[in-house]
Amino acid sequence: MLNVPRGTEYGVAAPANHSELENALKQFRMKLSQEQNVKPFYIFTNKTLEELIQKQPCSVDELKTIHGIGEKKINAFGEELVGIIRNHKQKAGS
Repeated sequence: MLNVPRGTEYGVAAPANHSELENALKQFRMKLSQEQNVKPFYIFTNKTLEELIQKQPCSVDELKTIHGIGEKKINAFGEELVGIIRNHKQKAGS
């Protein structure tokens, strides 16, 4: 499991047990890397993964603040990415 500080700049504390979100994001990254025939870190790095878990952006605008995610990635898979995070937050009751 990643060592991610608790809390987020969006005003919602990150859950103490974020392994489900981490696993979902890693699966998503692996799926994209296999589809594009690239290494997973080309999709997004572990630093980006950690920041996604910490901040849990639930909109494309919030996603723009994540290190390593720019317009190209937002256009390619931004909605799907925030959908994963929203789904996690709904399951967690956040």
